[in-house]
Amino acid sequence: MTDQVPATNLRAGTPGCTLTGSNLSCVGGLLPVGQSATITVTGTATGPLGYVTNTATVTGNEPDPNTGNNSAGSTVEIVDVPVLPVGMAAGVVGLSGLGFGLRRRNRHSAS
Repeated sequence: MTDQVPATNLRAGTPGCTLTGSNLSCVGGLLPVGQSATITVTGTATGPLGYVTNTATVTGNEPDPNTGNNSAGSTVEIVDVPVLPVGMAAGVVGLSGLGFGLRRRNRHSAS
């Protein structure tokens, strides 16, 4: 599987995956017909606010009778998350699956 990930501060969390800059490459074993695999990568979304599309592509050593399903992508909106004082909320951005997932997590200080 290969993917040009449109983000920075990338970390690959799946065994068999390596990152060279923003190029993600993963090697795995056989994937039976009808089965799927999950690859986890985290990072910081970059670029202007708006929509970004991310597409990943798989290839194999074996003959593939249906090459039309060897890539998939998703589109997500990059939004501005305000920086708040310590003890308030902090934004967290993650990459998930074959595209982006933006999420926000509240952090509360202990009192």
